[in-house]
Amino acid sequence: MLKPINLKAVPAYIAVVVFVTVLSFYLVRAEPVTPPNYSRLVEYIQLQDSEAPLYVFEDYGEGFDTASHKANLEYLNSHPDLIKKIRSDLEDTSLRWGLKRLRHRLVFVPERRKEFAALYEYYCEDVIRFILNKTNFKNPFYDILTLDQEKPELATNIDGIIVFLVHNLAKEFQATNIFTSQKEKKPKSN
Repeated sequence: MLKPINLKAVPAYIAVVVFVTVLSFYLVRAEPVTPPNYSRLVEYIQLQDSEAPLYVFEDYGEGFDTASHKANLEYLNSHPDLIKKIRSDLEDTSLRWGLKRLRHRLVFVPERRKEFAALYEYYCEDVIRFILNKTNFKNPFYDILTLDQEKPELATNIDGIIVFLVHNLAKEFQATNIFTSQKEKKPKSN
């Protein structure tokens, strides 16, 4: 069984060591007195972007998404040989087109440069602090994190917004297009 410590029996030098240790812990965690050198951010930003690895931010979501729909149409318009093949398969030069299903999700390339990630987090926090000091608005942010794992847990019971910093962000989509001929011939399904 543990006995409570009698503080009167603790030598003074131990109390001083404990006090200094606790004080140094809080000073290390406190905001830096001099702001970081943000000029390094410019150097990092000018480096070539990474395109891999791609991590999934969230699973596919159903529903109409304007950007995905536009990308789908651009894909179809930029592949005339595909449309020509569909016309040939349906034996009709006049096609009817319909969008049956559109799914989309966010994917990202994590920021692997630790120094850049930390510096950018500090920069974001400084900018937010500056703006909030000037506007006297309440801070809407709960945390700013550099995301390095797939499908982060998105907390719902927190008071504020969690910001995820990544190297690159993209939207993937899957579209199911239905092409029918004016002659009502059904397309072959694979």
